[in-house]
Amino acid sequence: MRRACCSIPLALFLFLAAVPGALAQVVGLPLTVRFAATTSAKVFLNPSSPSSTVRNEYQTANGLYGAAVELQFPFSPEISLSVAAEYLRHLDEGDRPVSLGGTLRTLPVRDGFIVLPFEVGVVASIPISDETFRLTMGGGVAVTVFQRIQEIAGVGVTTDGIPAGYGIHVSVGFEARLMPGIFAHVSTRFRDPEATVTTRYARSSTVYNGSTLVFPSTPMLTRINMDGMSVSAGLTIDLRTYF
Repeated sequence: MRRACCSIPLALFLFLAAVPGALAQVVGLPLTVRFAATTSAKVFLNPSSPSSTVRNEYQTANGLYGAAVELQFPFSPEISLSVAAEYLRHLDEGDRPVSLGGTLRTLPVRDGFIVLPFEVGVVASIPISDETFRLTMGGGVAVTVFQRIQEIAGVGVTTDGIPAGYGIHVSVGFEARLMPGIFAHVSTRFRDPEATVTTRYARSSTVYNGSTLVFPSTPMLTRINMDGMSVSAGLTIDLRTYF
């Protein structure tokens, strides 16, 4: 997967170098603000287990939603440097059976995670683009920061360090002009970031409905792998048109 992701942008850029005259002019300084969604992620709750079977068991988190912002700095009419930041969150809330101190109770639980991808890459216009629409393809590197959401009866967790994953991404996008300097934007990204998050309960105990709940003091490890397809939709504004 990752080897294929590297070869696609390379092949595209070699093709672009051979046909620079066929490419349309890009907007001057494009800023894209978009709604972002990722189809799924894998959550491994026992990543340090000595058993490979237990270690590789995972739950599927369906649907990560958020927003992203991307700014492009054109090198030429065909090639731009892209800098992007994204916020995605998955959260489940509700009453669940929880075992604390050997006693099983039904308690309010918030469970999920936040993913913050920071990406730098190169975006190229595909030759069939013109002044009213633009097809793009790009790729680059990314640092993705993960944050775990765990809360039982109002008691949350703290995270050790800054869990981060490193990797590459490949993107394909389409933009259509709505009016001078403003474009409708849709795109998809392929990436596979992963990190292990270490958390601890912020308090050792609390009182809930007259009962004392005692929380374990040992660290909890969770491995998160965001392997789903990412899609985005929003607007691209040419800053040089308005500023």
